[in-house]
Amino acid sequence: MWYQNVAADDIVISHRIRLARNLVNYKFTIKMNEADAYEIINQVKEAAAKLSDYKFSIIEPHMINDVQKQQLVETHLISPLLAETPFPTLVIHNEERSISIMINEEDHIRIQCMQAGSDIQKTWEIASELDDHLSKLLQYAFHKEYGYMTSCITNAGTGLRASFMVHLPMLSKTGHIGTIFESLQKLGMQIRGMYGEGTKALGDIYQISNQLTLGRNEIDLIAITKNVTFNLVEKEEYIRNHISDISKRALIDKLYRSYGILRYARELSTGEAMELLSDVKLGFEMGIYDFKKPTYNLYEMMLMCQDGVMLSKSQNLSQSISLNSLRAGTIRKYLEI
Repeated sequence: MWYQNVAADDIVISHRIRLARNLVNYKFTIKMNEADAYEIINQVKEAAAKLSDYKFSIIEPHMINDVQKQQLVETHLISPLLAETPFPTLVIHNEERSISIMINEEDHIRIQCMQAGSDIQKTWEIASELDDHLSKLLQYAFHKEYGYMTSCITNAGTGLRASFMVHLPMLSKTGHIGTIFESLQKLGMQIRGMYGEGTKALGDIYQISNQLTLGRNEIDLIAITKNVTFNLVEKEEYIRNHISDISKRALIDKLYRSYGILRYARELSTGEAMELLSDVKLGFEMGIYDFKKPTYNLYEMMLMCQDGVMLSKSQNLSQSISLNSLRAGTIRKYLEI
């Protein structure tokens, strides 16, 4: 999977390009009926089947249970909105799950491409190429003046959202994060939690993305988002590199304690696990620990300790084992050297 890449062990964990598209002659999803939903699914599925080089697979959300849906949300294959959508939907994805096409979410088509690390230009090229292929097989709703027509006005124009997932523990610990995010919102940037709109920042992880897509081209939007993100990264690095000796001793003690709790705890809630894993991720990023790093990258560990992911893998386990106990045991296993 894309998140198993070692590039995820950095301040910039990952990045994503998302394109919103709709088909002509159909109402937007908020107004369409079930018959329209199935017609759109069939059209996009037929188009994707012709793109054999991508080796796509299909998931029908209405055919899986809530736990499985939650797992797909937690590993970023689908959005929380798609998981909650009551009418027919479909997800088309590649083997690595770095590419997914969500059908009948807020728009008829949501193309998203994700990768670990910060090389968003390469990912944009992948997303753009896939979009070009689909546009030759499907008729997009497009206006010569306003660009791609979308359900939400903030997506009209290019229909593009460029985003970076970043780990900003020192900006959080020093209380700078709130002021910085207020400034970014005034500049037309969106700051969201780990799973996008309406979600909280777990483990000091945030999504930074452009808010508007109208009036600028794709290259400019990506460049603006990248520049803002790397400015945040510089601020995070500055705090890490200029911490006072007294504060650093206290930080080192806290990071070792966090590792010790994770290494030996028998019960961990999601919130506590994410907070502690954030500390451990920071400890390895700053080179504080004097022992070997675990085989798994820390972001993958964060994903693997989410409720849906664990429940989907533990259905054959004894019901006497609590979720918090299972989470603690999973993390202990991941931390084995």
